[in-house]
Amino acid sequence: MNERNKKGQYLRGSVPSNKIILPKDELIELSKKYGCIIIARHFKVSKQTVLRNMEEYGIEKRGIPKTLPEYWKKALQKPKSVPAWGKGLTKETNKSLKQISDSLKGSRNPRWKNELHTGEKVECACGCGELVDKYDKKGRRRYYVYGHYRENQFKKGLIPWNTDKMMPPDSIKKGENASGYKDGRCLIPNFCIDCGKEISYSSIRCVGCAHKKELNPAWLGGKSFEEYGEEFTEGLKETIRERDNYTCQECGFTQEELGYTLSIHHMDYNKKNNNPDNLISLCRSCHQQTNFRREDWMGYFQNKIMGAG
Repeated sequence: MNERNKKGQYLRGSVPSNKIILPKDELIELSKKYGCIIIARHFKVSKQTVLRNMEEYGIEKRGIPKTLPEYWKKALQKPKSVPAWGKGLTKETNKSLKQISDSLKGSRNPRWKNELHTGEKVECACGCGELVDKYDKKGRRRYYVYGHYRENQFKKGLIPWNTDKMMPPDSIKKGENASGYKDGRCLIPNFCIDCGKEISYSSIRCVGCAHKKELNPAWLGGKSFEEYGEEFTEGLKETIRERDNYTCQECGFTQEELGYTLSIHHMDYNKKNNNPDNLISLCRSCHQQTNFRREDWMGYFQNKIMGAG
C-alpha cells in the first residue's frame, strides 16, 4: 500500500500507485539461476522493481546471506562523534586560542580597514561644529551629521518650484504625431471571435477561449463530455463506497480522514459500463492521476483485480 500525507501527497520512499507487478512463478524460476540485474533485463524493468516484487513474494535474494558476517556488522556501525578540539575553551583559559586572537588583532586582521576601524572623526560640513565619523559602515566618505544639510538643498516641507505648473501643450504628442503610432489599429476596439469579450488589438481569442476543446493540447476528442449510463445513479455510487469501506483503494485514506465524498472511477474508461466490478472508489488525488496514461492504468487495474481474485 502506498503512503500519503493528509494532503494526499506521496511520502518519500513510498511505492507508486502504478507499480509494475511481475508474475510470481516465472520470477521464482529465474531467481534460482540468475541475479536481479539479468532478471530486470528479461522483464525490461528496473532493478528496484525486481527487488520489490521479490520482497513482496518472499523470494530469497541471491548473494545476500541471511545472517551478516561480523566484518559487515562493524562496517555498518555508526561511528562515534568526536567533539571539536576547541569546544568549551576560551582565550582566557587556553594558550593556543590566546595566540590566535593576538595574531589577528588590529591591522593584522585580513578584514581590517583603516577607514572603518580607526574611528577617525571630522566636523560636520554645515558648520554646526558637531563631529561625525569620517566613513560609514560601507567605507563611504561622510560630510554631514544625519539631518544636517548644506544651503539650498531640498529639505522636508519645502515646496518644489514646479508645483501647480503644467507641461507645455506641444510636449505631448498624440495620434499620428506620436512616436509609437503605426496605423491606428490600437484605437479600434477588438473582440474575441468566440465569446465577444473585448481584447487586445493584436489577438484573435481571449485567454479562456484560446485553451478550449480542440485548441487545448490535452484534448481527447470530447471524452469528458460523454454521458454516463442510466444505471450510474447516486444510489449505485453509495453502494460502491460502502463495498470499499469508504476507503480510497489506492492511497488507503478513508472518506472521514479526507473530509469529502470519494469519487467512483470506471476502470475501463467506458462510462456506459456500470458493472460494479468495473467501478472503484478513489480520492480526488488518485482519481486525477488516472486521467493520464490511461492504457497503463487499465492494465494496472486489471492485474489488481486478478491478484485480488
